[in-house]
Amino acid sequence: MLLLLTIQVKAQKVGVVLSGGGAKGLSHIGTLKALEENNIPIDYVTGTSMGGIVGAMYAAGYSPAQIEKIALSSDFQNWVGGKYESDYSFYFQKSNLNSSILNAKLAIDTSLRLSFRPNLVNDIPLNFALLELFSQASAISKDNFDNLFVPYRCMVSDVLSQKSITMKNGSLAEAVRGTMTVPLVYRPIKLDDKYVFDGGLYNNFPADVMKTEFKPDFIIGANVSSKTFNEYPKNDDRLMNRLLVYMFLSKSDSTLVGENGVYIQPDLSDYSVTNFAPVAELIKRGYDATMADMNNIKSRVSRRVSPEDLQIKRQAFNQRKPDLKFSNVKVSGVNNPQKKYVERLFKSDQLTFNLDDIRRGFYKLVADETFETVYPKIAYEPLSDSYTFEIVAQPKKSLKIDFGGNISSRPISNVYLGLQYSYLNRKAYTFGANVYSGRFYESAQLNGRIDYPSGVPL
Repeated sequence: MLLLLTIQVKAQKVGVVLSGGGAKGLSHIGTLKALEENNIPIDYVTGTSMGGIVGAMYAAGYSPAQIEKIALSSDFQNWVGGKYESDYSFYFQKSNLNSSILNAKLAIDTSLRLSFRPNLVNDIPLNFALLELFSQASAISKDNFDNLFVPYRCMVSDVLSQKSITMKNGSLAEAVRGTMTVPLVYRPIKLDDKYVFDGGLYNNFPADVMKTEFKPDFIIGANVSSKTFNEYPKNDDRLMNRLLVYMFLSKSDSTLVGENGVYIQPDLSDYSVTNFAPVAELIKRGYDATMADMNNIKSRVSRRVSPEDLQIKRQAFNQRKPDLKFSNVKVSGVNNPQKKYVERLFKSDQLTFNLDDIRRGFYKLVADETFETVYPKIAYEPLSDSYTFEIVAQPKKSLKIDFGGNISSRPISNVYLGLQYSYLNRKAYTFGANVYSGRFYESAQLNGRIDYPSGVPL
């Protein structure tokens, strides 16, 4: 009987649940850091939104110290802020700013579509960064999240069916991109033919998924989101600062961890879900909150994992990651002549592309305003031991009409009307005209350009 009991204790499995909560979710890095420093095993991870991102990085073989270094970097601030690195900013193809506030887009073979300019964060740097972070882990796991450094799940939301979806396979980068797609902030992406949004809409604290998928002996749940006001906001600024959380994130239930678990909730009342600047402070809050519960955790989790054993396991996992070398660039969403246009941006004198070749070609492409949307993907090809870089592109509608201007009680009102026609095959053709009209200023302009991708300026 004693022998059986000893075996059961040694086999004790621990699952870590990380909630969503915007920038506050960076505190989860501190939680992972505290657990590893105290030799607490982490056998499974489930997460939502920012918790899904941090959890995915851990599951992809990054140590808490590496995750912290990434979060503290200027690159991270560029990703969440939608900013490009200066080396990959190509201004030649940028169109001139104008006064439009409303535009109508019309394809020659379709009906008219009116569209406002959405107030979205530019997701282009983020999309590429996620591929850099997770594509190698996806390759060795064969897109099965059970085969990662630790088994992992994240949540996404299908708003059309109003259901929560558990991501357990496929591209890890795309799963992470899906779980963090806050409505009105990031564009939705398509997974398994469904447009998905932030997992926090329907399951912000996936402790139930941890139990169903992995059945751990003990759960450590870290929550950074609250759906109840401790003090009702008395001013508009405070309300608007937290409005997205209350609109879009489901309530996190502390009882979901059950009796065999610990619930950790750092005091983050002084921090905003949208402010990613105080990274170090947020990590420390998560670390301190976890350390405050460490004696309780240690008393209930008897199993330990030494730093040496953990390092050996992580190193063995990471050494299996194939280098990011590319043998093919694939383009979808466009016709054959348009594919040739895109492929010319990735021309190389070598048989393979390195990551910098791919990055430079990608940023040249997104700087080209010929395209409405550009979404990158990376897939590993075992036979060639290399990767395929796929671009899902959508050309702009053929005709765009811009409306704008200024209405004033003083005699300075003016109106703006712009017309642009675009055509893409092996070259990109753009022709436009615009008119400003007001009491003190009137102008008219005609313009046109032809773009032909080339390695050498023409």
